Amino acid sequence: MAVLGGMTNLIGPVIGAVVFAYLGSSLTRLPDLYMLALGAVMVLAILFFPQGIWGLLVQVWRRIKKGRAPPRSVGARRRRRTR
Repeated sequence: MAVLGGMTNLIGPVIGAVVFAYLGSSLTRLPDLYMLALGAVMVLAILFFPQGIWGLLVQVWRRIKKGRAPPRSVGARRRRRTR
């Protein structure tokens, strides 16, 4: 659960457990592929989200927060382009 949700904070394993339980209950319709699908989700999560789901959410939040920074002055933009 911690691998899926993230190990840096207490909320990560909780999110991982919720996602894992939801996937487990939704994949029971595929009894033959149940374990294969859960394994594939875990491998993909490890490859593409090394910090887990919580780490991904934190990164997205930081990018959104950074985008809301006050704009720089027009003169500063001009000086930067001409260099």
